[in-house]
Amino acid sequence: MNEIDILTDSEPVLINVTGDSLVEMGQISTSLTEALYYMNPEKIVVVNTGVSGERLLANAPTDEPIYRTFGQSLLQKAPVEVRKLQPTLTIAFVGANDLLLPLLSEEAKKQIITLEQFQQGIEHLKRIMAEHDSHLILGTILPFRLGHGSVPHTQMYADAMARRLEINCYLRSLPETLDCSCLVEDTTQELKTLYDFGDHIHLNKRGGQKIAMALRNTIEKKVVLKRLHDKKYN
Repeated sequence: MNEIDILTDSEPVLINVTGDSLVEMGQISTSLTEALYYMNPEKIVVVNTGVSGERLLANAPTDEPIYRTFGQSLLQKAPVEVRKLQPTLTIAFVGANDLLLPLLSEEAKKQIITLEQFQQGIEHLKRIMAEHDSHLILGTILPFRLGHGSVPHTQMYADAMARRLEINCYLRSLPETLDCSCLVEDTTQELKTLYDFGDHIHLNKRGGQKIAMALRNTIEKKVVLKRLHDKKYN
């Protein structure tokens, strides 16, 4: 992990936005950064540690060169990140690749997750953050659709789509969760064209802004920033 040098006389609060390509592409984190910096100049630093292809539970498959770039699972990476960065707030978008990669990779096909396994993974992530006093916000898994021809729309594909809904139902029961999927999906539970980057998986700038504004409001509702400022500056 690269070092981060912050050139300021103040002691800013650090927010880590982590997870998969939804984070790495920057559509969410850039918009969130702009909103938070405008409201809290020189008091907040937002770090983007997203990795394309990252999963919650399993490390990158090795059966194709492109998959090897996906790196460690978030559960493997998170303890290192939180110790090194010491973020007061961690925002995590993860889980889509736990469902998608088994449809693409022969190795990952042996790692199909159950709801119970995902629940255990999230509880593990929560413990990691609690041990390091980092407040956690989780996003629900956004809609995804793979193009016809690239992946056969088999029962396995249908199961993955259904498991997203099952996992999101669980995530919505957690106080840490912001229901991002409901903000950008249509009545058929697919990504709205208005927010679609073009691949039916990722967000465009408008979609990133939509979720970033909801995140900002969630942060304010949870009084996270007020609590942080009271701790740091009063």
